[in-house]
Amino acid sequence: MSEREEEEEEDNEDDIRGRRGREQQRGGGGKNKNKNDPNLFRILIATDNHLGAHERDPIRKNDSFIAFREILETAKKEKVDALFLGGDLFDQNKPSRETLVQTMDVLREYVFGDDPIEFEVVSDQSINFPNRGIVNFEDENVNVALPIFAIHGNHDDPSGQENLSALDILSSCSLINYFGKHALSGSNTGAIELK
Repeated sequence: MSEREEEEEEDNEDDIRGRRGREQQRGGGGKNKNKNDPNLFRILIATDNHLGAHERDPIRKNDSFIAFREILETAKKEKVDALFLGGDLFDQNKPSRETLVQTMDVLREYVFGDDPIEFEVVSDQSINFPNRGIVNFEDENVNVALPIFAIHGNHDDPSGQENLSALDILSSCSLINYFGKHALSGSNTGAIELK
């Protein structure tokens, strides 16, 4: 190998090392060394799941559930502290019983367990979670391993005289922590403080 080729090879190796170092500083580049950092709060955010979309189409009926299960698998694999569902979990305001039962079955598989929850909600839970008054993982009758916080979207918003949605059902079953339901009007209903 000529002297020039050796210099070029060294330059390429330095460039690769430099790139790897920069990726690791940004948290990329393969294994994230910060996964076990006790000061790191890991959140997965998912929106517009539209569970139940195309449920009458024999080919596409399970697409939204396949994608939703992938989200939950990722949350489990990456050991996130919490999953935030940013609206439109359901495709319709009143999902079919089939969609609702399938959603509850999938959530039950991933939400419940013995993994410890390493954070607490320090804001007024009776305001943030008026249905239950507390987050599901602080309920002594439930073992929650993956806390899920959810808001409704325009597809699954509350309606009717009681102002209820399918998310209220999931919340009543301790599968999610449904917040932001009421008008914000300065009451901090949608503001949750975590520690």
